[in-house]
Amino acid sequence: MKGTPITRSVRALMACVMAGIGILAASQVLQPETARAETIACFIEATGNWVNPKARPGDVSRVEIQSHCKDSQLLHRVRVKTKCSPRDCTWGWTRGYVERGRFVASFSTFSAHRIVEMQVAGDNAIIYVSNDYHNARRQDENASFRLRRED
Repeated sequence: MKGTPITRSVRALMACVMAGIGILAASQVLQPETARAETIACFIEATGNWVNPKARPGDVSRVEIQSHCKDSQLLHRVRVKTKCSPRDCTWGWTRGYVERGRFVASFSTFSAHRIVEMQVAGDNAIIYVSNDYHNARRQDENASFRLRRED
């Protein structure tokens, strides 16, 4: 079927428009999948708030882990609180990382250098704390606590 030069131009233009629409549609279909993959990659199982409802004075009462992506790198920060009176004491915020399947963080507090390792299983976790006291008269100690996910 022969067409006039105008018809061929219109067909060429329509082909370009359709190709552009196809590319746009494909990018819209693929974009949510990419965003979902990035969201999943910026999250670890330990992320969230964890509580120890049976904490006694001096025990770990709460662990807060926040995760986010920055420049294609997954970063974590963690805060640990211990049962104190009238309110819980905090060890402050520090960076955390995953090592050998456990979430690990290191804190330097006024009285000790503390290493925290957390092993998560669903909505439950076990946290292992190693306290290296600055005072030589105080014996270093290790403790473990069971926590449950708060959020």
